[in-house]
Amino acid sequence: MNRRLGRFGQREMTACAALTALNCGCFSIDKRDLYRGGNILHFATLLSLFAAFLLLELLTHLLRKTGAKSLGALCRRLPVPVRAVSLLLWAATLLLTVMLPQVHFLQAMTGLLYPDAEPVVIALYLLPCLILPACLGMETLVRTSRVLLPVTVIAALLTLASYARHYRIERLVPFFTTGHALLGQSVISLLRFLPPVLILLSAAPGGQGLQHVRRACRTGLWIGGGLTVALELCLGLTYRYTELSEMEAPLYRLIAEIDTVSAAIRLDRILLFVWTTASMLVCACALYAASLLLSEVCDVGDIRPPAVLLGCASVFAALLLTHADGVLRLLERYGWVIAVLPVPFCLPLFSERRRLRWQSGS
Repeated sequence: MNRRLGRFGQREMTACAALTALNCGCFSIDKRDLYRGGNILHFATLLSLFAAFLLLELLTHLLRKTGAKSLGALCRRLPVPVRAVSLLLWAATLLLTVMLPQVHFLQAMTGLLYPDAEPVVIALYLLPCLILPACLGMETLVRTSRVLLPVTVIAALLTLASYARHYRIERLVPFFTTGHALLGQSVISLLRFLPPVLILLSAAPGGQGLQHVRRACRTGLWIGGGLTVALELCLGLTYRYTELSEMEAPLYRLIAEIDTVSAAIRLDRILLFVWTTASMLVCACALYAASLLLSEVCDVGDIRPPAVLLGCASVFAALLLTHADGVLRLLERYGWVIAVLPVPFCLPLFSERRRLRWQSGS
């Protein structure tokens, strides 16, 4: 087995959960539809945190009752129809966590920093940032999260402090103008803080006990959720909800418009680099968790082939959502090459299944 799980402590898991919650809260959904109903995003964030805590308690209770050590082991003990539905929902949630921050990143890069750059070229730089950390394993990811979390918290505090003189309390009202926005789009946003729970419970055997994983996940949700609420309040105090309802990647735009002290201290570029690095690390964590979940349920001994395939698919889907014309031109030129590239990464899957079948037969 080459699951690349490793061993890690409660502080590393807390940092991973907090960083994932912060990035999922800021970059996992398109908030323009929510802002069309008023400044209701703060209430939706609190409801999403409550839903994440409920899911954490439910899954940890199920893991204790069944004796399973991870989400993959829990899936294997479920009946086949329930197993298929659970695997589909959990894997889809993790893959959306991989894809949606890339959508915000591509929108920010092509709309704010490099308007003349080719989106396909920018997207190709995302592939090694996703696949290589995911293939290194969970221990590498959570230890890197522990290093990166203080830097990201400082970046969030600097973002809040940079716009303090522009805050206007009257911009927070009205909280909501139409009921359907609160009932419709807010329900969709309830899934924002579920990925930290799924990531840590998928890699629970490396966390030295389910109780440590549960405690770390709860602490990380409080930290990441609190910073998310603070940043959303910063956006609400800086812009009116009518402006936010037409704004793509509002947090990236907020950082890009920071007044720099001098030409030598480009605070906006430094903060964008920190947020982008943290976002790519969270995407790699979700990619590893999805690959680990699929490999455990489908009896694949190596997580690297699923990680490569899912990483390529997520980058392609993000590029398709943001710049469909560039994707169509890419397919017209190099479509046959794209169709052949994933084949070598699929071969280890077949060899692993053949080895397991041979062992069971002997």
